Parts: sequence; structure tokens; C-alpha cells
Amino acid sequence: MAKFKIDHTVKSEHPDSRLDVFIKNLGVRVSRTRIISMIESGVAKVNGKKEKPSYKVKKGDRIEVEYEALVQTDVKPEEIPLDIIYEDDDIIVINKDKDMVVHPAKGNRDGTLVNALLHHTQIEGGSKERPGVVHRLDKDTSGVMVFAKNEDSHAFLSGEIEKRRVKRTYLTLVWGSFTRKRGTVNAPIGRSNSNRKIMAVTNINSRDALTDYKVLHDFKIASLLKVNLQTGRTHQIRVHMSHIEHPVVGDGEYDRNVLSVVKEVQLDRKKHFEYIDKLMDRQALHSVALRFVHPRTKEEVEFFAPLPEDFMRALNYLWAIEKEKK
Repeated sequence: MAKFKIDHTVKSEHPDSRLDVFIKNLGVRVSRTRIISMIESGVAKVNGKKEKPSYKVKKGDRIEVEYEALVQTDVKPEEIPLDIIYEDDDIIVINKDKDMVVHPAKGNRDGTLVNALLHHTQIEGGSKERPGVVHRLDKDTSGVMVFAKNEDSHAFLSGEIEKRRVKRTYLTLVWGSFTRKRGTVNAPIGRSNSNRKIMAVTNINSRDALTDYKVLHDFKIASLLKVNLQTGRTHQIRVHMSHIEHPVVGDGEYDRNVLSVVKEVQLDRKKHFEYIDKLMDRQALHSVALRFVHPRTKEEVEFFAPLPEDFMRALNYLWAIEKEKK
């Protein structure tokens, strides 16, 4: 468990500044509730003595704090490059690469985003296996995601997600053409009865799941969608798109309806199907924007991640096909 120490001498007057608030502002990255407990137990001292959390800090006071990170993790820090969009004392926003797993799990202990984050910065919120994690992206889904760097941020952001206040926007390429240009898929998701490793639309041991989509461009053989999640179920977009018979391009797990979709495409366009599939060696799903309330400032912030090269190659090929037909 990581141990941290602060030894600070107050250099100026701080009228009406409570000890618990002052320690929080020194950069002790734990919750205020835990700071109060540390003061009351004498772990945090003023001039070598135990004081009350309400003690008014004065110029010349020496404040000493020794504490351990609450999360006991055995995840190994690894020096892995990160595409950092934004970072402060409370959060870090990452543009996740398509090939990276978010956190360690059975059979996959190394090379994850969490391994990389623990090498880059101090993480003190979350669980033992998932320090800092408040939401996830599938291994082959790219794009923007946020991690919490301390207990308060983790609790706040997890609560915002639970209350469905975080807006997650994705771009995806799916097979087929749409008659309706926007819609909402409202279908519960749970473990598949035939294959427990994947998810499915089912009423058995499932949770509600809602996905809003808008068709940005219809290429006939495939369509570019903007998708917003109202809920955050495992593989939600991929399962819902497959359910409405528009599986995500390049998705090897939820593409059972691909053949039926392709059969509806004009004969002269079918030759392009396999090439488009090869251009995307993973599901064509990208987290393009993330909007949420910052845990400290309580102001709404939004972050974006540009489309990766493989996604752009597939899009450019579809544009070229369309241009040929005009």
C-alpha cells in the first residue's frame, strides 16, 4: 500500500479556515470524511498535537499528515505511452487506443490502461482491481474516457454515471441502410444463454438498456451513426445494433446478422463488403465525446477524441464508393 507524508508550515493568515478544509486543500487526495477521521485519531497533527477538525488554522502552524492510500492494489505500474487529453489533481482524461484493455482481469494482468496510469500518476480512488476506473470501453473500442485520481472524484463521478448525468457520445459504422434517421433501442441486456462469454437482448437476469442513435450518413452498404448511451451496459451498442439487424462493422462477436444485411445490398456493391471489413480489424466503434460535471469545480466540461486512422480509412473508402456511383 502506498504511503504519503505532508509536512507543511502555514506561511500566511487564513481567516476562518478549518483544519479539515485546509488539509484537503494541501493536496491530501482522500475524502473529507476520511480527513476528519485522520484528525480525530491524531494521524493529522498541528504543532505535534491532536486538534479538532474545526480548529482554525493560524500563521506559523506546522501541519503534519501521514496516511496510506485507501485502495490496496497489486496492479503493477508499467511505463506505457498515454494519449492524455486533459489532467488535473482530480481527473485524467485519456484517448484510449483501440488495442488496449482498460483494467487488469483474470488472464490479462499487464499492459492495461490502469497499469499505465499507475506509472504516470497517483491513483487513490476505486477498487483493488480497478483503481481510478469509473466507466469502461471494450478492448477494441477507441476514444475518450475519464479516470478519477482520488476518492472524492471517484465517488462523485460514479454517482453521476449511476444517475445517468454523464453524456457519452460515440461514432460507429454499422452494416446496412436505415429507413428511420433516428431512434432509440430500448431492450434489456444480460448474459447470452447460448454463450455466457457474450451479452444478448434477453428478459432473463437482465438490466434495462437504452441507446439513442442518429444516422449521420447512409452509404447504403453501411451507415455512419452518432450514438448516445442512456445506460452503460456491457457491449451495449454492439448488442443493440445487432439486435436491430445493423451489426457494427468489424465486430466478430455480434455480427450474426451480417449476411442478411448484405443480401439486401445491390449486387454491384457486395464486392466492397469484404474489403471494408478488412479495413477495420476491430469493431468500428469510437468514443468521440464525453461530457460531465467536474468533481471539484462542479462546472460542466466536455472532451473530444479524433477518429483514429483505421476508422477514417473505412469512411474514406465508403465516400469513394458513393462518389463513383454519382
